[in-house]
This record gives sequence, C-alpha cells and structure tokens, in this order.
Amino acid sequence: MANGLMKNSGAFVKPPFVYGLVIGAAAAYVLTNKNVQNTIFRTAAGAVNALKGGLEEAKERFNDAEAEIQAEGETQEPPVQE
Repeated sequence: MANGLMKNSGAFVKPPFVYGLVIGAAAAYVLTNKNVQNTIFRTAAGAVNALKGGLEEAKERFNDAEAEIQAEGETQEPPVQE
C-alpha cells in the first residue's frame, strides 16, 4: 500500500492540481474576507461607471459628427444642370 502511495504522489505537483489549489485558495480567501469583497465591488463599480461615461462620450461624438455631415449637406448648393 505504501508503495502505491509513493507512485501517485507525483500527481500532487502536476500543474492542473497546483492551478486548482491556487484558484481554490484564492476563491476561499475572496469569499470569506469582507475587505477584499468591498475592494472588488468598488473596483467593479468604478469600472462600470467609467465604461458608461466612455459610451456617453462616444455617443456624443457620433451625434456631433452626424450633425456636421447634415449641416454640410444643407449648405452645399446643388449642382447646376445644363
């Protein structure tokens, strides 16, 4: 039996096991630490607000460009047909 355990002990240092261990530890830390949760939620809220502001700015620029195009079309005289 001890011989079988020694053969399989290499499985505990393979990358998938180590990645799972690290991810599980990080998840447990985040789920149990209120300060970390508050920091994550504040960061996420700030990112969402920045994204909303960026989208509003893009919409405003688009509307300005559209208005400029329409204004240029109204000020141009139609071509004279002979």
